Amino acid sequence: MLRIMRIITTTTLIQLEQLTSADIIRTTNNTSTTRYTTMTINLTQMSSSWIDGCTQWMKDHESEGWEPYYINILFHPLPGSLPTLISTMHRGIKKGFYSPLCTRFARHPRSKSGQQQIPRLWLIPDRPVSKRNGKKHACDFLARNDNGLHFNGPMLIPPKSRFRECPIKHIEANQSRYARHGIERIHVKPIDDTAGIADYVFKTVKWGGADPDDILILPVSASELPQRSPRSVSCDRGRKDIQSAFNVSDEVAEEINAQRNSHGFEMR
Repeated sequence: MLRIMRIITTTTLIQLEQLTSADIIRTTNNTSTTRYTTMTINLTQMSSSWIDGCTQWMKDHESEGWEPYYINILFHPLPGSLPTLISTMHRGIKKGFYSPLCTRFARHPRSKSGQQQIPRLWLIPDRPVSKRNGKKHACDFLARNDNGLHFNGPMLIPPKSRFRECPIKHIEANQSRYARHGIERIHVKPIDDTAGIADYVFKTVKWGGADPDDILILPVSASELPQRSPRSVSCDRGRKDIQSAFNVSDEVAEEINAQRNSHGFEMR
């Protein structure tokens, strides 16, 4: 998809954004204005479909008991071109944040039942915009990662899983665990206005500052998830052996198994 910023200069774009509908009608003979108007209409129509789809996706899940949250993922300065940045950020989100988070919700995220117990996210590429009150973003943030590129969007928490904490407090308290692989910080807050948040997170796509092809939807299919390591399989087997022998809870069995492994004990 062609980006407006690649075709029209920043100065022209700002001038065109300030035009009223009447101004556009009166200047339709201007080639740049006509091209901008046509592209804006196409982008608006495409973005509207994404926004409507995202809104309906959240409403459908809310009706089934899923809890909606807004998540914003910021990155350290990363090297490379825009496609490289997108690829690096996708990989960082999946490997550094999402994979370890899913293990807090399901023991086997790859399984059919596990897929119903892990968070679901729509993460949309975004860039900061100027605030009406004149407050500006820090210069270093705007200077990094192709004018402050980051990801934000809705995150849905399942009604049934092994997770028993507040997602906001959990992620805030475990930044060192999740802010890895290029991620600088993760912000989470509740969503009160489903339609409003969908429109907000797609603002950069709507104005041509980001490509819809770069939207990251999680979870990916089970076949794309990483295979479990032999170590994790061994740990699960040890936990089940302890539960069978002592009839204890999952948490107690995990603790006993961890202590047993650290001392080199084996079940007989």
